[in-house]
Amino acid sequence: MEKRHCITRPELTAAQTREVARQEVAVQALVDYDRRLAGQPPEVLLPLLQRVEILESGFVQDSDSYCIRIAGEVVP
Repeated sequence: MEKRHCITRPELTAAQTREVARQEVAVQALVDYDRRLAGQPPEVLLPLLQRVEILESGFVQDSDSYCIRIAGEVVP
């Protein structure tokens, strides 16, 4: 499974922005995979995505937007 996600959170540090984006993209990938997972807390969902590889990540030039693209495998 592969997913790309961008966030704009200027109130966060760069490290916090990267972590939030990483969590959000993983959660969204899982919900896209199975809509029944919607509404579950991240601590329940995140362990379901294994072998996560960050394919690309970084701030969009001249903006506060940070984008990340991951690939991973869903473990039932």
